[in-house]
Amino acid sequence: MHCLAPHVKTHCLLTPYSALPISLPPSIGPELSKGAEQVYRHDLTGKLEAALRSSNAQYEQPEILNRLGVRLLQASGGEEGWEVFSLDYQVEAPVSAVVHKGAMEIYGRIFHLLWRVKRVEWLLATSWKAHMMVGHLPMASGRGGMEGRRGVLAGVLQRCNLARREMVHFVSNLSSFMWFEVLEASWTRLESDLASAPDLDSLIAAHDAYLQRVTHTSFLSPDKAPLLSALQKVLSSILAFCSLHSDLCRDARRVHEQKEEFKRVVEKRTAKGEWGLSQAEEEEEGGREGGREGRWMERYAERVEVTVGEFERACGGLIELLQQQEKGAAGRQAAVAEADAVRFLVFRLDFNLFYTQQRLARGGRWGGAAQSAAAAGAGGERRREG
Repeated sequence: MHCLAPHVKTHCLLTPYSALPISLPPSIGPELSKGAEQVYRHDLTGKLEAALRSSNAQYEQPEILNRLGVRLLQASGGEEGWEVFSLDYQVEAPVSAVVHKGAMEIYGRIFHLLWRVKRVEWLLATSWKAHMMVGHLPMASGRGGMEGRRGVLAGVLQRCNLARREMVHFVSNLSSFMWFEVLEASWTRLESDLASAPDLDSLIAAHDAYLQRVTHTSFLSPDKAPLLSALQKVLSSILAFCSLHSDLCRDARRVHEQKEEFKRVVEKRTAKGEWGLSQAEEEEEGGREGGREGRWMERYAERVEVTVGEFERACGGLIELLQQQEKGAAGRQAAVAEADAVRFLVFRLDFNLFYTQQRLARGGRWGGAAQSAAAAGAGGERRREG
């Protein structure tokens, strides 16, 4: 009976005791950011082994670690490595009697949800690093109204910074809820049930009940499909923001490097006693600053507002659904603990009533976000979540 616990605990490393979920994204994140067709299992296996050695998972029994590997799902067009990556754990008899095929499928669904949350966490941290690099670029005064455009860039960066903090607040509270309110609480009860199980049937029942609790409280059960759809919408909006922010920082660095190169050319010519710019070059440079390259910041400002607006609407819609779930669970004795966990999550996500006030300002609705999530929930789960 006791030999089952290490296998369940290590499978997908779902418990908070392991630091692997923290060390794994930085190790394989750059590799997984490639297209799915450019990701190879042997490369990811090496990075997984390096992540294991750098986390407290290295102290697990060798028999357990040797069963852990990498599995790549079948990719469809346009997907990144993040979508096809999965941890794999080989289960053999007699443990396979308890961790059966159906349980392995549930573990896969749980892993992909948690992995997507970790992906979003890592990308937000990465975007902060890129933001700091762009924010500290030297901004030398230019000609042709450069001061005004530099003010636009500073405004866009400030808007991105505020939006990212809002997203970090959401993801950190969601991650805390998943790891502690869902996994930690369910794992503690499973340990107690395993210790008191008198026979194999009791072990199987205890493990199945554990998976049922986890899937139900993590919005993976069929009756929670609208909540899962709304949650995936929020995570997708954050991923879209991180992609847009990456493009913004790349273009900002590119423009800065072009101006620095232009400045070096002028200084080199001046040092030789020549004119820094010919009349044609001066006209070309003025046209570039006032033309297409002079308007790129305004376009990014518009796109950032649209993306951040999508996140706020999706987040508000999820909170509205959670509040409805909390009210629906009230009065049912079996759902008291779940209702308390959901109530605590809603409080942490909307502790200052920011989203509630936004919803009221929109006439009490979120533009159909909650309704569209409910309508798409039953059939909207993608292959990796179910």
